Amino acid sequence: MFAVLAGIGVALFLGSLLGLRETLPPGQRETGGLRATARTFRALLGVAQFALGGAAAPLAGIAGPGTAVPMALSIAVLAVLAAAVPAVAARPRQVASRN
Repeated sequence: MFAVLAGIGVALFLGSLLGLRETLPPGQRETGGLRATARTFRALLGVAQFALGGAAAPLAGIAGPGTAVPMALSIAVLAVLAAAVPAVAARPRQVASRN
């Protein structure tokens, strides 16, 4: 099964690479660069917040309407994660000295 899916992926990649041509004139094309890539990654990280919320929302009602335990567990787990992210992201990093 993996080989079939990998083959389909390779076929789609090669078809896109060889079959699709650039439609913009050279003067209107964007070259990208480090800043554009950083902006794109930052936007994708913003989308991750909404994706996590969308993935966590169904967990609140997974046991049905008769109990609020899954919702309480979801809130507790997400609160712990929300508190841990800034602590991990803001931890001091050691910089290698240049000798």
